[in-house]
Amino acid sequence: MQYALLMLAVTGLLLTAGCTMSGTHTGIPQTTVPPVSPVNVSIHSDMTRYSVIMSSAPGMPLSACVTETIPLGTVEFRWRTDYGRFLAWNAPDFTVRELGTNVSVSGGKVYWTYLDEHQTTTRPPVHITLDLADVHSGSVLGHAERIIEWENETMAVIR
Repeated sequence: MQYALLMLAVTGLLLTAGCTMSGTHTGIPQTTVPPVSPVNVSIHSDMTRYSVIMSSAPGMPLSACVTETIPLGTVEFRWRTDYGRFLAWNAPDFTVRELGTNVSVSGGKVYWTYLDEHQTTTRPPVHITLDLADVHSGSVLGHAERIIEWENETMAVIR
């Protein structure tokens, strides 16, 4: 039912945007999900600078910003980093939970940290990627990337 509502909403968006769906009708039911138009997604942070010595948050907060209205439970947020790791820190108890470097979550917010990462002579630039994916088909609906760079090897700065 949720998938049908998502497809109905996407079709409505396509039609109101002046787009049409094309293809040939063979009379045979399709077993694959038709491609969905891209969803505009970006990565936002309330902090532009983060260091593990800061006590205000367990990591740099990263949130998915999606401009389209998407029904809850129809998408998952797939976060990846090539340095550091992601944490969860949510109500009601605000207990920090380690998530890892490649995670899928139902909400659009995670925290990134480099605590306990082995420091080389120079910390590398950090690539953060986010894919918004349909939970039923696994299709990627939107993609975003951000770079975290370093000041003085301990202060992470998001660009």
